[in-house]
Amino acid sequence: MKEKLLAILAEQIDMNVSELTDDKRFIEDLDMDSLDMVEMTVELEQELDCTFEQEDLEGIKTIGDLIGLIEKD
Repeated sequence: MKEKLLAILAEQIDMNVSELTDDKRFIEDLDMDSLDMVEMTVELEQELDCTFEQEDLEGIKTIGDLIGLIEKD
């Protein structure tokens, strides 16, 4: 699951998967804005066949946070 998430993210932000570590922050380190975050969420929901609740996403700051949320379900 983690590998698929990283591959989707790497493609979206045009980075190498090897650069994406759990501690990378979406806004500060990866220069993602709110539109990027929405696009990523929609693509992850489609590719991983899951649904994110808005309140769950509010605390997501890093790749590790997102992985934890997905693995929790």
